[in-house]
Amino acid sequence: MYRVLLVDDEPLILSGIKHMLDWAAHGCELVGTARNGKQALDEMERLRPHLVVADISMPVMNGVELLATAQQRYPETVFIMLSNLEEFDLARQSLQLRAVDYLVKNQLDENKFILALEAAKKENAVRSSHMQNSLSQETELAEHKATLALAVKRMLAQAPLSIGLEDTLYAHKVYDGFGAIQIRVANKDADTGADDSEDLSSWIGDAAEKLAGQSFGQSVILKADWNSLLLVYWGDAVDEMPEYALRFTQNLGTVAHDIFASELCMFTSAIFYGAGQGSACKAQLATMDEYFYNFGQPLLTYQDIANFEVKPLPLQGFVNRFQTELNARSVAGCEGTIERVAALAAKTPHEKAQMVWFCSKIYELACAAFCALPGETYFAGPCTGRGRLEQLECLPQVEEWMQGFCGEVVDRLRRDASKYSALLEQVQGYVRDNVEKRIMLQDVAERVGMSSAYLSVLFKKECGQSFVDFVNNAKMKRACEIIRERKLRMSEIGYALGFENAYYFSRVFRRYIGMSPTEYQHAQTKK
Repeated sequence: MYRVLLVDDEPLILSGIKHMLDWAAHGCELVGTARNGKQALDEMERLRPHLVVADISMPVMNGVELLATAQQRYPETVFIMLSNLEEFDLARQSLQLRAVDYLVKNQLDENKFILALEAAKKENAVRSSHMQNSLSQETELAEHKATLALAVKRMLAQAPLSIGLEDTLYAHKVYDGFGAIQIRVANKDADTGADDSEDLSSWIGDAAEKLAGQSFGQSVILKADWNSLLLVYWGDAVDEMPEYALRFTQNLGTVAHDIFASELCMFTSAIFYGAGQGSACKAQLATMDEYFYNFGQPLLTYQDIANFEVKPLPLQGFVNRFQTELNARSVAGCEGTIERVAALAAKTPHEKAQMVWFCSKIYELACAAFCALPGETYFAGPCTGRGRLEQLECLPQVEEWMQGFCGEVVDRLRRDASKYSALLEQVQGYVRDNVEKRIMLQDVAERVGMSSAYLSVLFKKECGQSFVDFVNNAKMKRACEIIRERKLRMSEIGYALGFENAYYFSRVFRRYIGMSPTEYQHAQTKK
């Protein structure tokens, strides 16, 4: 039985169509009615009709708007449109949107309606068949892509390959010449959590996949870690692939900046030939990662690291020294030890893992010295928490972490937190008074005479939320007031509050308010 939904704002029309024919005799079941397009969409979600008979002219959402929206959500559903003689332009639009027929209300009779109904049933059968075939093809394609991705992943890891996976690599001519590009979302903001970065990484991945399809013969994108992707590409024009890779990184960088307001770090390997070269490719990318960590160059190729080498840092002695100074409750000693390590790291190329190890050890020593319970995070600031250590990507971020951590230790040693109350009130007042400006932590820190890293730590500990959260909460509160005042268009509000683009404003609004600005405006309209 074909499920049918009737949509019309005139009760007499609804009643007339309901009783016009014996629905069951024509293989149909009348499952519901609606009085406007918005109500019809709700009923379509609930009832999932095969056929919809809808008036073109209705309040709230007209029939053409309903049809356009439904085509996106339920492409297999077939529409029959009802119109008046003077609504020919709307009727023509409905046919362009794949309505099977339109019927003039004052000329409607049983025979015309039955013909339209039969045509709609046939069209629904065709669309349903196409949907099933399309779904089957998509499933097969997804399985094929997953197999290829697994083969490439194991090739790079130099892991044993089954005969089937090895055959997949040969069949796709991967060994004829392949390269790789590591793509990472630059994690500049200490308040940006892994969840936010993973969401952004997913969006960047979608954009990268589309651009890769335009740039290379074949490619796969692998998830490297929580904020990093690995694009492996190959094709027939092997000699031209370095040029294609350069163009790809330029285009993806532009997309990330213009659409997602984000910066990317991208490392491009050499072209490798033959089986057994996967590990060499990964090693080359890892070396570029270490180069980026030390020197901060976000766009690298294998040629940039030709003479690069790292040296070991004598960090164990500094760990021991920090422990001695901490046990002595020496502010100057703790600060001096951390400053000397930072200076040594700044002038000596080294592996990131060494400095992450050092930061982890002094963190553990401080927790033990201040009697933190197992699992307790005393140093909870965005720059000094243990979780932040896992997100450090470059030397300036390590230095920022150490500076913030040192500030926490000094603060705890001096036990003089009370003097900061007036200062934090000054910071909060400045934010409230300048909510419609672009407010940067560095600028506010300079106004109150302290480092941005330490202000961030202090604000989090004393105020119970990060500085960024406080600023965004204040801005979103003001945004809600502006929406209720109805003095600015939705597209203007973000710029009025210091956001660089409407996309980022909408994202922040949803994060703090729980709905988009447009949804909030609609909710206020209903009150």
